[in-house]
Amino acid sequence: MSDYVVDIKSSARRRNGAVGEVVQRAGTHHRFDTRADADAWAERLAMRGEANVWVRRANPNDRSNVDGYLISRERSPYQLFQQDETTQVEQSTL
Repeated sequence: MSDYVVDIKSSARRRNGAVGEVVQRAGTHHRFDTRADADAWAERLAMRGEANVWVRRANPNDRSNVDGYLISRERSPYQLFQQDETTQVEQSTL
């Protein structure tokens, strides 16, 4: 029995062609035995497509029947925390 349900968001479909193919063949809802299985699936899609995709846990107050969402954006959540080499940042002393 499947325990972890992922819904594919339009951001992932638009940015990653491999995700679009999955939606065409099998729809937007996908079931996995575990979150780790869903993450591995997302990683494989990211390697096949043009853009990074990942599974984001649904918010606790989310009323949908899914556990997570396959999403994408221009920068991955990991890149958001990395400083751009062209950005100048000054620190002041305390």
